Amino acid sequence: MNPQHRPEHRFPDFLGIGANRGGSSWLYRVLAHHPEVWLPPVKEIHYFDRPAVGRRIAKYFGKEGAVRARDYLTGDAFRTSGDGLLRNLAWDFHYLLRPQSDQWYIDLFRPHHGQITGEVTPAYAILDEDAVRRIHAHNPQLKALFLLRNPIERGWSSLVNNLAKKQRRNIRAASFDQMRRRIDARGFQLRSDYARTITIWREVFGPDRLFIGYMEQIKSEPHTLLQHVCGFLGIDPVAPAAAAQLGAG
Repeated sequence: MNPQHRPEHRFPDFLGIGANRGGSSWLYRVLAHHPEVWLPPVKEIHYFDRPAVGRRIAKYFGKEGAVRARDYLTGDAFRTSGDGLLRNLAWDFHYLLRPQSDQWYIDLFRPHHGQITGEVTPAYAILDEDAVRRIHAHNPQLKALFLLRNPIERGWSSLVNNLAKKQRRNIRAASFDQMRRRIDARGFQLRSDYARTITIWREVFGPDRLFIGYMEQIKSEPHTLLQHVCGFLGIDPVAPAAAAQLGAG
């Protein structure tokens, strides 16, 4: 490989911080296809919101590990060839088997020349100020993207998803007490406390480094939302035809 084009490992330039059930999968998909952006093969890294033991368990047995295993079972992980395939295998080896540390996290990001890097983990929206300041210490120039959704709709979507996927229950079969316990959980409450998230991230990074968009725009004006995201990140806008292929126009 030409040294000029060797990936430069560095702390990410931006983070997608939520909201949970608020369009983060769309954000990951459209940015992953942008030629000026490098994102990890796994959408949610969860480095800053989980203790090390929890991260290791999730890698192997949680959603993140299941998604990556599915990529190999379906052949998606092998659709590149040559250097691309080797890079994928090297990344998975590092992600799954290397000891976790700040350097481990930095080494997950392997952009090509001229690319910016980021990751999308909606749980970062509920980080406390100390955790956000830890991120700031690594990269004071980092930018954060926060997509909001009507909190009632977001909460209901989260409740249905939690009962269906984690507790294997249909929402119609759940008792009032089961739903109430979930709704009263601290994590559930924090995920809808947008004011808290905005205050913390603006206080630590400054208001000009937090982008706020709305999930409703993904349906009503996705191309406009994507162009605003690109402008915020300092990357070229996406042509309408290309955006349409990504579900963004």
